[in-house]
This record gives sequence, C-alpha cells and structure tokens, in this order.
Amino acid sequence: MLHFQLCVLLLVMAFGTGSSVLPLPFKKFHVRIVNNLRDRNLNLRCKSSDNDLGYHILLPNKEYEFSFRMNYIGTTLFWCNLWHGNSYASFDVFKPDYDFFYNGCGGGDSCMWRANIHGIYLLRSDHNTWNAMYRWAKV
Repeated sequence: MLHFQLCVLLLVMAFGTGSSVLPLPFKKFHVRIVNNLRDRNLNLRCKSSDNDLGYHILLPNKEYEFSFRMNYIGTTLFWCNLWHGNSYASFDVFKPDYDFFYNGCGGGDSCMWRANIHGIYLLRSDHNTWNAMYRWAKV
C-alpha cells in the first residue's frame, strides 16, 4: 500500500492537477518589464512569498528583468506594483496557472510586460502580439 501511495504522490507532483502548470522542477523563468511611458519614469516593486526584489525606477525606454526557478511543487507566484505620478497598477506578473502561462506568456520561459500611458500590456510570444491586461488606477 505504501508503494502505491508514493507512486500516486509522484504522479501528482509530476503532472499536477488540471488547473495548474507544473513545469519541470527548478526550471528557470524570466520576467521583463519595459517602460514605454515616453517621458515619465516608472516605479516598480516585485515580490513573491519568498523574495522581495526591492524598489526600482525605470527611465523611459529602459527595462527591468529578473529570473527565478520554479519551486519543486510548482506554486511560484510573482506580483508587481507599478506606478507613475498618481497612477498605479498591481498584478501578477507570473503565476503557475494554465490560462495565464499558456495563453498569456505563450508557454515559453519568459513573460514580457510593457507599461505605456494607457496601461499594462503582456506580450503573447507565440503570436507576437501585445495584449492589454490592466488599466492604470488613480491614487
């Protein structure tokens, strides 16, 4: 009976449930955020439950990138707060969710975000298109 339970546990860890993405353990991913606000600086702070990547100021047309490895159980989540002037947005930049990962980031190993005057866009890498994801909220 113990062997059966261990086999089931290993299968669940390897394939996960239908609602999550469990890539190979310790696979490396990249998140890139680009400031396309023309003449404004973009402030940002990105975090996970384990890592606070600190505050950053992006000059116009500059970018910030970070890399990480998916944890063994496939639950790694990163979110960022972005703001400029009296506008802000807070959202998940990477989450182990099938729809987000395969339909948002294109199933690759990187997610590229772009902030412009209208809001936040995500590059759908498999179609090479920018999808509007979030509008700026006002403070």
